Amino acid sequence: MSLDHNKAMVSWFLLDSFNQRNVEVVDDVFASDHHLHSPALETETVEGTEAIKRMIHDYLDDIEEGARVTCTIQKQIAEGEWVTTYYTLETTNYTSEGPRNEAYWGVIISCIAHNTIQESYVVAQEVSPE
Repeated sequence: MSLDHNKAMVSWFLLDSFNQRNVEVVDDVFASDHHLHSPALETETVEGTEAIKRMIHDYLDDIEEGARVTCTIQKQIAEGEWVTTYYTLETTNYTSEGPRNEAYWGVIISCIAHNTIQESYVVAQEVSPE
């Protein structure tokens, strides 16, 4: 696959799963035996698409129903089968006291083969929203 196709696959996952709340996109872009590595995980590595969908569902369930979620791709670099994506994830919950915001900066490094994401490394940090 081309570098642009590989970047588009990672973007599709991030933008659809968060902005559209379409968690089923995980089945379309990740290998069934995908390995996700992150220091934020209890075991530092999880395997399979169900674990990824569960983590996204947990994130979306933790925010209020009417909250706006916006994932933005800031920059992508691709070389060979690897794609590095720098993204921001922002939520705005509207409450009676006004909006309550959360924001994260993240980097996902993805290895793509056989037209699916085989392995990913994710680091994200909560930041003060602007």
